[in-house]
Amino acid sequence: MPLNKELSDFERGRVIGQWECGKKTREIADALGLTQSQVTRAINAFRDKQQVTVQPRSGRPRSMSDRNIRYLAQEVRKNRQITADELVQQMDEQLNISVSQRTIRSYLYEAGFHSRVGKRKPFISEQNRKKRFQWCKERRTWDNEWKTIIWSDEFRFTMMLT
Repeated sequence: MPLNKELSDFERGRVIGQWECGKKTREIADALGLTQSQVTRAINAFRDKQQVTVQPRSGRPRSMSDRNIRYLAQEVRKNRQITADELVQQMDEQLNISVSQRTIRSYLYEAGFHSRVGKRKPFISEQNRKKRFQWCKERRTWDNEWKTIIWSDEFRFTMMLT
């Protein structure tokens, strides 16, 4: 087991249980495949502080609360085209929270919003749409006629060899 690996709550419980049964730290370490220092630290934490679980670490506090993150996600759902810079300004104006664009992007990513670029689609005018629909309606009953059509977008071919 690596020296820097922290013991899980289950492993700590096994260490403490064997220690309370009267086993020595070296015996516990050998039996569980741990280092003697890991076993000693777990026993000392239990003996001194009655600590069986790993204490949570403080870490850096989050710059936005859960409520503010929900507000941010709501604003993006309202306007999918809004930029991170606009969101920064909006957060500063409405919630008095000063955050960077990078922070906004990371919170949006955590909330399930990923930057994607929409695929470009050709514009089809209303008149063209009606013509296409009419063309389809005229050919709705075709069965064998489709076999005589050459579809040029499916395969590259040459009609005459010269």
